[in-house]
Amino acid sequence: MNRSTPLAWGREADVGTSMHDPKRSDESRTRRREAPTQGEICGDAERGEESKDKERRGGLRTGSTLQMKSASANSNIYAAMAAPPTAFENHLERWIFRHRIESVVSVEFRPKDSDLVLERLLFLSDVDVPEGSPEYHQMDDDSRASMLSTGVVAGENEQQVFVLTCAHSLKQVYNLHHPIDVADLADLYAPWIMCDHRELMFLARQDNERVSIEANISRLDIPNDLLLIEVNKANFTAYCNRPHPPVIFSSEFPSRFATVVMLSWPLRRHRTAVRGNISHSQRNIDDLAEENPEGLATVLSEVDITSDKGSSGAPLFDGLGKGIGLLYGGDGKFSYVIPTHVIRQCLLNWGWQYHG
Repeated sequence: MNRSTPLAWGREADVGTSMHDPKRSDESRTRRREAPTQGEICGDAERGEESKDKERRGGLRTGSTLQMKSASANSNIYAAMAAPPTAFENHLERWIFRHRIESVVSVEFRPKDSDLVLERLLFLSDVDVPEGSPEYHQMDDDSRASMLSTGVVAGENEQQVFVLTCAHSLKQVYNLHHPIDVADLADLYAPWIMCDHRELMFLARQDNERVSIEANISRLDIPNDLLLIEVNKANFTAYCNRPHPPVIFSSEFPSRFATVVMLSWPLRRHRTAVRGNISHSQRNIDDLAEENPEGLATVLSEVDITSDKGSSGAPLFDGLGKGIGLLYGGDGKFSYVIPTHVIRQCLLNWGWQYHG
């Protein structure tokens, strides 16, 4: 519920290797390598993963051919044979990862005014909390803490980029009996967005620190646990000029046993990708938990995927690369997902014009 390798270093290794070439010219000895651009680093990451896949597949073919040759003196017939395809290659899953990871972002909800948050926490408390008590100090700490979730770019227009995530990341300031509206929630917290490309820049040491961009809470649907964030498009482009293609959510949820892929961003664990299968399309919240303090009213789909803190809001994809749900949470063995038909209806209610 609640790791990317700085591939630009590979270029440094190439430069270091060339220094041992006795044929290099005096000019090449003194030539300085220019720092890679943001696009080069992100492109290296993608090409690096593809080349690794090819090396692995090439190694399997070479190894199997050598083994076949050594198995018999009359081995010419085997020399031209390639290894059969293997399920371990995961071509479809890797395709989904490469074409959808740019749409996945990290969302950090930072308190705008910790005093207002503390006031809200005290209001929601079932008992009186005396100032100076251990409970009061804990609430004071909680009021200053940021909340993390995973988000996905779900749409854009000429002025805004829209990011979808789960509302329960901010569940400490609302409950079933005391819901909160979007204006009050926006007074308490500001979402800060970090994209995949800028994380790669940080890991490649092109950014000295992790850089996020401030956004705004735009829409809220507590019963369906959905929250929409809007980012000024001009500011987002200035922050990162790489593509962040919106994810289209499918009109159909996959059938039982169908394979799905989840891309998430738990705490400091960039580009987390897992695969699993649909085990049940609709679970009622009453069947999953004895209590429902947040007032969740939607059904949840069950997937045999494990999830971790900070992954809430992570998108799941079908074999066509379309979104089929957002992660709600998990119990250690299964994860539960807000299904695509709930998401699409919520977006339509918010004025979305859906053509996917």
